[in-house]
Amino acid sequence: MQLKYRIHFTYPNGDEDYVEISGSDIEELRLEAALAVDSRGGLNPWSEEITE
Repeated sequence: MQLKYRIHFTYPNGDEDYVEISGSDIEELRLEAALAVDSRGGLNPWSEEITE
């Protein structure tokens, strides 16, 4: 089963954005989310599950 999440974050200048990630287990998603947010210089990440 694929899990899908939208990871919201804030840039240092105050702009907001998100990335969508998917994976088969929560540990994989946590790592992917951290890498995605860190690579963009994001702050204050939070997530929501995508149920489509």
